Amino acid sequence: ALLQQGTHAADVAYFFGEDTPRMNGRLEPALPPGHDYDYINAEVLLTRASCKNGRLALPDGQSYRVLVLPPCETMTPRLLAKIASFVRDGLVLVGNPPLRSPSLADYPDCDAAVLKNAQALWGDTATPVVDRRVRKGRVFRGHTLEQVFGKIGVSPDVASVPKEVLWIHRADKDADLYFVSNQSEKPIAIAPEFRVAGKRPELWDAVTDTRCEPALFETLPNATRVPLRLDPAGSLFVV
Repeated sequence: ALLQQGTHAADVAYFFGEDTPRMNGRLEPALPPGHDYDYINAEVLLTRASCKNGRLALPDGQSYRVLVLPPCETMTPRLLAKIASFVRDGLVLVGNPPLRSPSLADYPDCDAAVLKNAQALWGDTATPVVDRRVRKGRVFRGHTLEQVFGKIGVSPDVASVPKEVLWIHRADKDADLYFVSNQSEKPIAIAPEFRVAGKRPELWDAVTDTRCEPALFETLPNATRVPLRLDPAGSLFVV
């Protein structure tokens, strides 16, 4: 029930591209540890998305700080114009500039429109490394996402967890819910830092149906550190 509350909290939306229907995509550039992502397609970008407070926002409540483009040289003029409007409103865009349209509709004007918008966002489309401000937003090329997050000041959503521990974050208007699970067959002691400030954590155990406030936790400037002990293949909600 808890994993159906609120909406999935993620920093990055990876765009599928327009070339073929896909059920999954490539994480390129790679996602750094401590961050989560969703995939997004052209229809959602064109018909449901907007930019609010520098984030790509959907009507159901999901929002993303960064939009990542696939390694592709094509994009329809309509979609690139929409993405350009998001960047001007404050979105961070990561990827290479499209150079032409994948469609022959309105050729050759379609290619000219794509190139014009690409130059407005990336400047010189032949420059391999770009960090460019476009009104309220920013465009990156030739950077890792770790470098991008460092430059825009986005810290990990969950820090200081080993690879044996997986997590997911859901958020609603009243609470943040982190599900933390030990993927190993050994007990583990960790002290993850959750990107939530000004709230008191509780530990909810779905197996024993218990809730408790941890005896120890530390409030950091922009996070909360909560010591946890997880049984082999054990899990907890940090709420």
